[in-house]
Amino acid sequence: MSVRAKRKERLFPQSGSRPRALGRALEETLSPHRTERPPPVALARPAAGRLDDPRLPPVQRQEIAARLGRLGGNRYLQRVIDGVQGGGRLVHPLHGPDTGLKPQPGRVLQREPEPDSQETGPRESASLLAPGELDSLVQQEIEAFLTEFQAITVTVRWIEYAEDACFSREEQVAVHPPYFMNVREKQRAQARERTLERYDDAIEHREKAEGATLKLIDEISSKRGMNLRRATKGKALPEDVRRILQAALDRDLIKPGKGRDHPGAKEMRAWLIHYGIGVDCSGFVSQALNRVMAKVYDRPLEGEEALGSGARGIKGSGTQITDPAQLRPGDTMHIPGHIRILSRVDRDADGHVLFVTAESRSGGKADVGPDRWEWRYEGETLQTRKSAEKGWKTSSEKPAYYRYHRLGQADQAP
Repeated sequence: MSVRAKRKERLFPQSGSRPRALGRALEETLSPHRTERPPPVALARPAAGRLDDPRLPPVQRQEIAARLGRLGGNRYLQRVIDGVQGGGRLVHPLHGPDTGLKPQPGRVLQREPEPDSQETGPRESASLLAPGELDSLVQQEIEAFLTEFQAITVTVRWIEYAEDACFSREEQVAVHPPYFMNVREKQRAQARERTLERYDDAIEHREKAEGATLKLIDEISSKRGMNLRRATKGKALPEDVRRILQAALDRDLIKPGKGRDHPGAKEMRAWLIHYGIGVDCSGFVSQALNRVMAKVYDRPLEGEEALGSGARGIKGSGTQITDPAQLRPGDTMHIPGHIRILSRVDRDADGHVLFVTAESRSGGKADVGPDRWEWRYEGETLQTRKSAEKGWKTSSEKPAYYRYHRLGQADQAP
C-alpha cells in the first residue's frame, strides 16, 4: 500500500475514499434533523412568514428579531419588534423575498433594501390641526421656548468651610443669556455701533484667553469637542448655553463676585457676554419656528424641513400678511435689522388687535437677550408697552408681517 493510501486509511478508517467521508460529514452538518443543533431562525416563523404578522406572539417576535439583528443587522429592527404593520419582508440571499424556503444553517438572513426616496424624504404631519388647535399649540410652544431661554439652569458646586470642617454644597442657578450677533466683514458698515463694539470685544477676549479658558473656547468650536460653534455666532440653543456654562463652572473658570464663595447668575451672564456666547434675533426666531414645526409634525425635522437662521431666509420662507386682523401666533414681525415672533394674538373689548412678541434683542448698551413685548393696533396706529402695568405708547416702527409657509400649510383640517 502506498504512503498516500495509508494516510487516507488513518484519516478515514470507515470509508474507502476521502470524498465520500467528506460528503457524509457535510450531509450530517447541513441536515435540519440533527437534534444537537438549534433550528434556524426562520423555522420559528408563523405560516404567514412575516415577523410583523399580528398572529406572532410578542415574546417570539422579539426573540426572532433579536437573532436577526445579531446575524445581519437591520435598520427596521425596532419597527419589527414594536409590531409595526408593513415592515420590510425577510429576504433570503439566494431565494429572494418570502419564498417560503427555509434557510440552511450558516446562511444569513438579510433585510430588503431601504425604501426609496419617496418614503424617506420630508414628510408632512400625519394629522393636521384645526386653526384653533394650531394657534393654541403654537402659543404654548413659543411661550415655553422663551421661558426656557430666559432661565437656563446650571448646577453650581462649592466647598464651604466651618471651623475645622468643610462641606460640599451645590445649588441650581437660572441664568438669562445675552444678545450676541456675529458680524461678518461685509456687514461691518451696516452694523450698529454697539453691536459692532460687542462683537469686537468678544473676539479680542477669545484671542487673549489662556490656559483652561482657551482650551474650553477651542473645545466649544471643535468638531471633536462640543461642536457648538453656532453658540459663538449668535445662534446658541438653550442646551448649548447650559453645556458651555456647566463646563466653565466645573473647571472653575467663572469666579465669584465680591464677598461670595461661589459664582451667581450675574457672574455667569457676564462671562457669556465677555466671550460672546448668546443668541441674536434671527437665531431665536428660527429656533422657535423649528420647535413649533417639530411639535406640529410630532417628530424631529428632517433635512430641509429645518428653517435656517438668517433673517432674510425666514422672510423668504413666508407669505406676507398685510391685514393686522389676520395675524396669528407664529407669524414673524420684521423691521430693518430686527425680527420678532408672535406668541399670542387676541382682541380686547374695544376691538383692538393685541399681540405679544418673543425676541432676542439688545437695548442700547444693555445685552438684553431673550425678551417679550406687548403690542396693539388702534386703527392703523401701532402701540407698544413692556407689560400690562405700563401704559400704551405709539410706536414709530413700520413692521412687515410674514407667515412661515410650512406653518400656514399645517392649519388645514382634514
